[in-house]
Order: sequence, then C-alpha cells, then structure tokens
Amino acid sequence: MLHQGSIPVARQPFQQPKSRTLTVGREKLETYLKKTYSDPTCEIPLEETTGLVWPAASGIKFDSKPPRLQEVIAVVNKARAKSSPGPNGVLYFLYKRCPNAQEAT
Repeated sequence: MLHQGSIPVARQPFQQPKSRTLTVGREKLETYLKKTYSDPTCEIPLEETTGLVWPAASGIKFDSKPPRLQEVIAVVNKARAKSSPGPNGVLYFLYKRCPNAQEAT
C-alpha cells in the first residue's frame, strides 16, 4: 500500500501481475522484431549527394596526453559534490573532501 501524504492509496488496481515468463512463440517474436527493427532499404545504394562541402582541416592538434593535475582539479572543483561518480565509481564528494586523492588518480 502506498501513502500519499497521510492517505493510503491502493496500488493493486493499477498494476498488472508479473508473470516473468514469455508467452509468445519464438517465430512470432522474431517476425515482430524483424518487422519493427529492420530496414528493407538498407541494401539499396544511396544516390550521389550534391551540395555537401567537407569542412577545412582543423589547425589544432588533438591532445592525447593524460590530463594534467590542474585540469583534474578544475573539473573536480566545478562538479557538484553529489554528482554521479565518474568511470572509476568514486564520488566527487571524496575528491572534494580529500584533495590528496586527486593526485593519486
């Protein structure tokens, strides 16, 4: 039972029971998926497009070096402490409270 404020709200009329089993046949499912997600025109070659212009090459080289400590500190300071963690799973809160952790990563 859900509560909205102090008033209990029944959930059952709005929920379908979960069977957790697939009740459709494999062939019917594959037909549905093929019809829904396939592109029958994908094998047809595209016509030549006119009017498209390639952009000029950039004069700035891509920096492929690892980020410098000052760049990491700037990003950490800019991020909110309760932001989602980065790829390593560590929260920004830790980096904000423990500046030495920034140097370790």
